[in-house]
Amino acid sequence: MAKHIHHIKFSEVPYLDCQPWIIILHQLDESGTIIRLPTADALTFLRPFNDIIHCQNHIKSHERNPFALFGHEDNIRTWFYNNNIIPDNLEDIIVFGVDKKDLRSFKQWLRRYSRNIQTVLPTDQLERELIMFGMRHIENVLDDFQDPNTKNLLKQDLQKLHAALDDCLMRINQILDNEIAMSVEAK
Repeated sequence: MAKHIHHIKFSEVPYLDCQPWIIILHQLDESGTIIRLPTADALTFLRPFNDIIHCQNHIKSHERNPFALFGHEDNIRTWFYNNNIIPDNLEDIIVFGVDKKDLRSFKQWLRRYSRNIQTVLPTDQLERELIMFGMRHIENVLDDFQDPNTKNLLKQDLQKLHAALDDCLMRINQILDNEIAMSVEAK
C-alpha cells in the first residue's frame, strides 16, 4: 500500500516536549491530489492535519508554543483568503505542492501575505525536505533532554530518518538514471 501524508503517526513522546512543534497541513478537496510519502513511518516528529480550521485552532489554542508549518499550497491560499492573520507563534511556514512552472508567480503572491514563509517547494522535493528538517530538529533538541530514555528515542528516530533519507535519495537517483537513459535513447 502506498503511503501518504495521512499515514504519518505523530509521537507525543518525546515531541510534545520539543520546540518548535512541527505540523503538516494537507486538506484534500474533491480535486485534491494525494501526495505519496513512502517514508511516512519515519516522520514521527510531524503532526499531520487534514482540516484547515482544526489546524488553525490547534495553533491558536497552544499560543505559548512556537510552530513550524508545512502547508499545501491550496490550503495556504485558503488560509490567507479566509483569515489574513498569521498567529505570532507560527514562526515558519514551508509551502509545498506548488507546480514548478508556477513557483515564481506563487512566491510573488505570497510576499503580500507573510514574512513567515521560509520556503516554497514543488511536491517532488517535499519528502526529502521533511526528512532533512526532522533530522535538523532532532539534532537541535537532543541536548535539551537529560533523561537517557528520551535521548535514546530521539536517537532512534534520527537513525530512522537517516535510513529514510538514503531510501529517498536512492529513488531520486533511479528517476534521474531513467531520465538520462531515455534522453540518450532518444538521440
